[in-house]
Amino acid sequence: METLISHPVEEMERIAGSWNQVTVEPHRFGGKEFKFYEAEIGHIHFNGMLDIPFSRAIRDVLLRMGLVKQHHYLPETGWISFPMKNNPSSLSRGAKLLRLSYLFRAKRKGDKSLNINAELNELNFGTEINALLSTS
Repeated sequence: METLISHPVEEMERIAGSWNQVTVEPHRFGGKEFKFYEAEIGHIHFNGMLDIPFSRAIRDVLLRMGLVKQHHYLPETGWISFPMKNNPSSLSRGAKLLRLSYLFRAKRKGDKSLNINAELNELNFGTEINALLSTS
């Protein structure tokens, strides 16, 4: 049996809030929104639903891998949904997905402070995701 953690909203706020240039703000539909500079990298609702924007190509691969669900309101976009549970493995998976969005935005922004390729390899989403992020 997995150990319970504090609420997923609090845990994601703690994790993402520690990342360089990320701000945490209230989300307009409840929960917390995470922004890298001014670009949203995702948000988590108080019910634990983590929503993250990606390109459609990245979303499609994540869906095919069974790691995420189509966004609960915007299924035809690049947004994904990940239902967070109150346990360490769910928190780890959610944090990895949010970090992937962070790297996606950092790459688009031209941020040179991160070793994006090394982080991608560490996140271990696979070569298809790595290649898609490299071309974004």
